[in-house]
Amino acid sequence: MTLKAEYTKHGFILSSGVFSEEEVERALTLCADLPRSQRAKQNNRNLQRIQPLQRVTEFKDPQWINNFYQAPRLKQLLSSLFTDVITPTPDMSRDYQITGLLIEPLDRDWSTGLHRDYRDLVPNLDVDLWWQTNQDYRCFNQLNIPLFPDHCLWVIPGSHSRPDSRLESQLVDRRSEFLNPRDVPNASSDVEPTQDELEKKLIELGAVQIKANPGDVILYRSSLLHCGIYSKETRRMTLHDGVYSKQWHEYVLKTFAQ
Repeated sequence: MTLKAEYTKHGFILSSGVFSEEEVERALTLCADLPRSQRAKQNNRNLQRIQPLQRVTEFKDPQWINNFYQAPRLKQLLSSLFTDVITPTPDMSRDYQITGLLIEPLDRDWSTGLHRDYRDLVPNLDVDLWWQTNQDYRCFNQLNIPLFPDHCLWVIPGSHSRPDSRLESQLVDRRSEFLNPRDVPNASSDVEPTQDELEKKLIELGAVQIKANPGDVILYRSSLLHCGIYSKETRRMTLHDGVYSKQWHEYVLKTFAQ
């Protein structure tokens, strides 16, 4: 199976060693102070996302983002899968830049819950238009680039190309219950669900945990049923961005102009 066929079928790929140790170290150096400064600025020790980096005043070299994404192996990876795409966000889309840094919360574990981007995150979304746009593989693609080992992302392979099953839909509907799971399970039946319960339910649905190393690239459809589970015990610094196309840009402008 070709890489493109694999991505089309499963909705995600893990590509190893796309960035060199030197490139990862450079990224770490530039991003090292951001978690501390942004937690303090936002008065939130459990901050788990800094986004967009282009508009964080403490970020030392915003132009570095554009240079970073010119890495030959990343460009080769994207060109083997797509035509007519660009990363990171083009200048014309400044209002929609989403280059982010995903970090660990300090005081409690955190989860996104199982979801599909846009459909489950944007109120009053035109779901029919979203699903129609999803049929164009130049739309709804994003990537994670870990700077430390990262095992946070869970995905349900192939779910990007079909509707939710009944059990998947039930877990998506419970998404808010898992946003701030307790660290220690409680024997009572009416407490918040725990991380262990969420992971167990994901496994029952056929989800896989993606285990990435520094310099790897996780590329996945954001329309894929996916879930991030962050542990306060595990340091995390993962660059997060989209793979952009004219078609995606037109969809975003149309959706958020309403």
